[in-house]
Amino acid sequence: MDKKFLLDEALAFFGFFEFPDDSTLHQRYKALAKKYHPDSGEYSSPVVFQELQRHFEVLKSIEVSKKTPEKKESDTSFVLYKTAKDLETKAILAYFDKTAHFPMDNKEARKIPLDELKHSLTASIIMYEEVVKSKGIWSEDASRSIKRCSVWWSEEN
Repeated sequence: MDKKFLLDEALAFFGFFEFPDDSTLHQRYKALAKKYHPDSGEYSSPVVFQELQRHFEVLKSIEVSKKTPEKKESDTSFVLYKTAKDLETKAILAYFDKTAHFPMDNKEARKIPLDELKHSLTASIIMYEEVVKSKGIWSEDASRSIKRCSVWWSEEN
């Protein structure tokens, strides 16, 4: 895979718009690891924690000068937005693949796939929130995406 794409994806996952210094990277990693660890965090599935580790390794392995070339805010926001959108799409498609054979009224059978979906969508929502904070061109759509994702947490599901 292209190193630039991997770097942009890893930065987006961590919520950075430019390459951080070592202490900032480690602080963010520790905070996210605490949140996503399946044994002690908010989530019981290891999927997001594994993604966190993969992106951390990318950031540690890619040689980037301390002075990153200046990027336009909209370009960085777009990368973050696109990564969030891709993660959201993959998560929802995976949910429908897993539940395609379940009867529509069998909520108990859908519970585990729904919990996995919610877990997967959390990373997208975090990225969308960063895009909204940037107040760039993608902020409005990111805000609508957060609302769309929140439907999965409603009592009817």
